[in-house]
Amino acid sequence: MHSDLNPYSLKNTEDAPSSFIGRADILGEVLRDLKTADAAGLFIYGQRCIGKTALLRHLVARLPERGEYLPVYFDLQGMAGLSLEQVLTRLIPEMVRPLNLSVPAERITPSRFERRILPFILSALPERRTLVLVFDEFDTPKMSGSRQAGQAFYPYIRKLFFTDPRRLKFIFAIGRRPGDLDRIYHSFYKGTKLHHLPMFTREETTELARLSERNQSLIWPDEQITAIREFTGGHPFLTRNLCRVIWEKNHKKETAGIPVVHFRDMVGIFPRAIKTSDRTFSLLWNGLGPWERVAASALAEAGSGGLDQETLRDQLEKSGVYPLNGGLDHAIRTLEQWGVIRAENSEYRIRINMLGRWIMAVKPFEQMRDELDRLASEFFETARALCRQDDFKTAIPLLHQTAELSPNHLKANRLLAKLLIRQGDVDGAVALLEPLYEFSFPEIHPLYLRALLLQARNAENAADRLAICEKILDIEPAHPDALAEYRMIFEDQGDRACEINDFDAALAAYARAEAHEKIRQVEQTLEQIAIAHRLNRRKKRWGLGKWFFRWTFALCLLAACGLFVAYAVYRHVSEDLPRISSLKDYRPPLITTVYAGDGSKIGEFYRERRIVIPLSRMSDNLINAFIAAEDARFFSHEGLDFISIVRAFFKNIEAGTVVQGGSTITQQVIKSFLLTPERSYKRKFKEAILAYRIDKAFSKEDILFLYLNQIYLGHGAYGVEAAAENYFGKSAKDLTLAECAMLAGLAKAPGTHSPVRRPKRAGIRQKYVLKRMAEEGYVSPKQARKAAETALKIRNRRENWYLKKVPFFTEYVRSYIEKEYGLEALYTGGLKIFTTVDPALQQAAREEVEKGLKALENRHKYPGNVKPQGALLCMETGTGFVRAMVGGRDFSFSQFNRAIQSRRQPGSAFKPVIYAAALDKGYTPMTMLYDSPIAIPDNGKWWRPGNYDHRFYGPIRLRRALAKSRNLPVVKVLRNIGIRYAVNYAHNLGIRSRLNGGLSLALGASGVSLLEMVEAYSVFANRGMRIEPVFIRKIVDRNGREIPLSRPAPEQAIEPATAFLMTSLLQSVVTGGTGYKAKKLDRPVAGKTGTTNDFRDAWFLGYTPGYVAGAWVGFDIERPLGKSETGSRAACPIWLGFMEKLLADKPVREFDIPDGVVYAKIDADSGLLAIPESPRVIREWFKAGTLPKRHAPRPTPEYLVTEPEDFFKAGL
Repeated sequence: MHSDLNPYSLKNTEDAPSSFIGRADILGEVLRDLKTADAAGLFIYGQRCIGKTALLRHLVARLPERGEYLPVYFDLQGMAGLSLEQVLTRLIPEMVRPLNLSVPAERITPSRFERRILPFILSALPERRTLVLVFDEFDTPKMSGSRQAGQAFYPYIRKLFFTDPRRLKFIFAIGRRPGDLDRIYHSFYKGTKLHHLPMFTREETTELARLSERNQSLIWPDEQITAIREFTGGHPFLTRNLCRVIWEKNHKKETAGIPVVHFRDMVGIFPRAIKTSDRTFSLLWNGLGPWERVAASALAEAGSGGLDQETLRDQLEKSGVYPLNGGLDHAIRTLEQWGVIRAENSEYRIRINMLGRWIMAVKPFEQMRDELDRLASEFFETARALCRQDDFKTAIPLLHQTAELSPNHLKANRLLAKLLIRQGDVDGAVALLEPLYEFSFPEIHPLYLRALLLQARNAENAADRLAICEKILDIEPAHPDALAEYRMIFEDQGDRACEINDFDAALAAYARAEAHEKIRQVEQTLEQIAIAHRLNRRKKRWGLGKWFFRWTFALCLLAACGLFVAYAVYRHVSEDLPRISSLKDYRPPLITTVYAGDGSKIGEFYRERRIVIPLSRMSDNLINAFIAAEDARFFSHEGLDFISIVRAFFKNIEAGTVVQGGSTITQQVIKSFLLTPERSYKRKFKEAILAYRIDKAFSKEDILFLYLNQIYLGHGAYGVEAAAENYFGKSAKDLTLAECAMLAGLAKAPGTHSPVRRPKRAGIRQKYVLKRMAEEGYVSPKQARKAAETALKIRNRRENWYLKKVPFFTEYVRSYIEKEYGLEALYTGGLKIFTTVDPALQQAAREEVEKGLKALENRHKYPGNVKPQGALLCMETGTGFVRAMVGGRDFSFSQFNRAIQSRRQPGSAFKPVIYAAALDKGYTPMTMLYDSPIAIPDNGKWWRPGNYDHRFYGPIRLRRALAKSRNLPVVKVLRNIGIRYAVNYAHNLGIRSRLNGGLSLALGASGVSLLEMVEAYSVFANRGMRIEPVFIRKIVDRNGREIPLSRPAPEQAIEPATAFLMTSLLQSVVTGGTGYKAKKLDRPVAGKTGTTNDFRDAWFLGYTPGYVAGAWVGFDIERPLGKSETGSRAACPIWLGFMEKLLADKPVREFDIPDGVVYAKIDADSGLLAIPESPRVIREWFKAGTLPKRHAPRPTPEYLVTEPEDFFKAGL
């Protein structure tokens, strides 16, 4: 080797020898990534790394030997200035050369290449071969600045990248600047399935650049850095010093600052090194063939003197691993191509990279590592002794040295951090402990949190304190000191906001600080401001009008002389009064209640949420509270309380506004039942007359019964029972005194005194009611004070509370009742609807749908607010009861029920319908179909359906065609049995949607609902019996009578034998086909996946003995889910997770075998009944009468003809 040749100098890159050490490791990882099914490409990145191009060329040379790949190497370094068309023109000859193809003679453009030429090349690939495009210097077009190449090349390659990951893969190599990977890889291939094989880490690149620029010639190979890091175990001190020692001790002696590696430095080292347990050399040694090992060892032992051919031949002969008949030249050429040897003056010398340089330092550095550990332990013990003597100033430097020698010395770092905290250097302690916390040392956890807390307290501004507190709470959410500090920050912010009268900001800050007392103070301040504002307005408004009211009062006294006018009015008004007899037949609107299968309440429908109860079921305190607050003289007056009317009149005159009313409870009943709410004197006269009449016709208890069941008390509650349930979650009979007073206070103004929206005003009104009860003698003053001080737990009951349970199911029941019985029955009839849903299964279904959709979102990172949707429906096979139904991921966002209302293409999930129809036309599971291309005329064009993998299996049996979800056989089956017959057959299975009349029906091209598909599959599970899905078990009216339901009786849709054969076929889909994931249930399962074009819809429908369920995943808008999102990947995990929870506590059952089916052994070669001599036998189910009639022929024995007359005996 010449002394002026430096394989690691930038000046000699063309003649630099390629390395082979570490290549087996990298190549093995490349091949593993190429085999990954979802990996469409691979990035190889190495900054200024000699050996990257050699690695790629070696990869291209070795890939064809595996019989799986056809590689094409393409160097982009010299093509920066070319247009995209010119780049493709040069690439195509390289691609077609391995196949000996002739590309169509037309001008090559990106669009034509994508649509015509590339599919032509891929279709010509041998079976199970993959075309691998290797692009070296992939960053060149972008770096060159060429407008055409830079702007068009990368977007076009991105299009090709998604063509077919099984038939076309990419390998890209970058090797220019450290920023190229971020600039090209992350921005160009973000969100795709792309593997990255780094030849340098960022830290290694930084370290090598520092060492390289010292001499401006040294380029460290990636294998050496990787080996050094593995050798030192990633120890930063050892790695840094090992690199320095290798440079200074081994290369500093060379002339002109250029290190030259001669093999004589390695005499005797290499053979021993390759036999050690070091991982790098083990991989190298395992990557060489038998004769290559012998040749490499012989060359290494020969040293700089070289090795002649005879000696090498002798070595190979002794090993017995290489033939002696002239194969030496081939061995030498192979070793030269690999870069192992180089011919110089008839001598063969090994060529190695700098990896061998550090082998000589193995033993010294092992000793150095042990010495460093020993020194670190001594320093630590000395420092700990100094700490016991309170000599912290001397101990801290020793601990710093300990951490430098052994960065993961846990005790030293903990002691150092404690000392730094003690001396006030909290930032230094945090910086020291943070790396150890990231390495998950549990002993560091409390000390690290303590240091962070001190750092937060020492922070100068609130933003830094808040950030550190949030960091602590991310680590330990319930940390008490951090929570206190966190709250103190926001409490200070609230105090500052109050100082400048920014009460909204103060409330927000106090809410985050959970400072409830200060929140109350701010609310009181706001209330006082609001009251003062109202009083000021009232004074301005009524200042001059006060005298007007006083004069009006005087005039009213003078009107007493006009009593005769009142009598005339009475006569006039009494003529058109409503009849009070209607009150005796009190039938108010009642709540329609929906119950789940286990009897729990899941929904209510009403116009007025009212629950009518007798007075006996009301608390005495509740009745007394209403009387005291609304009509204290109720039991003594005769419908009108003239004393209260006069008192209210004077109070209103004094206040200048209406502050008190004089209506009795009887008058309020009249307002609710008999009169309109208009404000007029005529209505007032009518009210007074009716009040007198009602008081004479009804008892006081009857009037109270009507009043307390009719009154509106806010938040949709009519009557005291509904209000008690709304606000307190209990019956009116179980209310406490404080709760009774709160409800009674709502009668005057339920919106203004709402305990949910305005708790302060509600509390004031409650105290007023308690005061009135004490004044009237219903309770003692002490009881009233105690009740006023009692804190109430108010429930914020939403009117649509049922949405959290089974929203889509309940909404379906609502629409059904409205359609069948009308709006009045639904919202006022007081029906009790008992459904089939199971709340536990419904919750499991919602969890699994959301889990599956989140997994899908994590795989693809959809933009903006684009979110995939899903649906799931489960039904009992024997009864038709629908046990769970999820129509989407969020009912509050979208009420569209995708399980019932949506019509989507089912894809391959529709194939069982076609095959079931074929079985009734004489087909059997053993029927031979043909998976081969077909062209079908379609409106003047030709429709050419294909398979998912773009391959053809040729002759294939019906069972395997369904299990592997082959498209072409089912299209041909549909053509044979007839489209109209198949459409009628599908309708008979329960599919009511309109189906198209083309052969694409076989591939699920017509939109159907999930409910229809589940019902169709339930026919297979029910031995051919069709049972319509049942959502409602029974309906009971307000009087307790059951309402008859119109429900069709079960009918035999298909033969039990056909249903059983379909179950057997669908079991094959699970055991050996596209539904293989369902095998995890570990029990008999039958099912089928479904995927539409461009992965827009994903389905899985399956059943076990007892239950049938289906899952659908897709977007509401027409857009793909993402690459490879098939029914097996996107929908089957949702179905599987739900069924695992459903069947967790249920015994394993087998599918029943009906009469009319037989089980037979079939000769696989002939399709006839098997005989004992049949070489291959298949066991298959048949309908009775469809079994083959004949047996397979006996195999003909081989007959050797030795004599002429034997020829004529042959075959006899």
